[in-house]
Amino acid sequence: MLSQIYIRLIITVTTALIPGLATAVVTSESAHRADLLGVYQAALQNDPLISAARHAFEGQVEAVPQAVSGLLPNISAGTKTEMTRLDRDRPALTRDRSGNTFQANLSQPLFHADRWYQLKTAQSSVDQAELELAAKEQTLILTSAQAYFETLRALDSLAAAKAEEAALLRQRDQAQGKLAGV
Repeated sequence: MLSQIYIRLIITVTTALIPGLATAVVTSESAHRADLLGVYQAALQNDPLISAARHAFEGQVEAVPQAVSGLLPNISAGTKTEMTRLDRDRPALTRDRSGNTFQANLSQPLFHADRWYQLKTAQSSVDQAELELAAKEQTLILTSAQAYFETLRALDSLAAAKAEEAALLRQRDQAQGKLAGV
């Protein structure tokens, strides 16, 4: 009974600190110890804040090629087909004429300050998103370690409580044996 209360306490404390971590540390009704790296990896895979930060970082990384594209040359192409028929009163004077026009334009602006600023802004946004991701990963490392050590502390408390309970039961049995022998 006492061990089930401690296991529920461990699950509650661990789940409150890191979602998904309880399954890595406590399974079913019996506790088994996991290593700190395994706990961190499980938290890394299941943490929604890290996932959101990672996706935000990936989105910011895509802004750089888009900004670079504003500095590249622009090319456009087109075709035009015409057909003209000139009809006269006499069939011998009917004329047909057709023509195809192909056109390609390549333009490269010499300097666009706004596009250079867009590129710098995109690169700065990538740097900021990278730092935010690193900060959230550091926070997750700290939170994982705290939850892991709190769980180990709770497991040690559970083992001590079980040992104390067993010692008290032995003392009770010894006392009852002495009373029965009197």
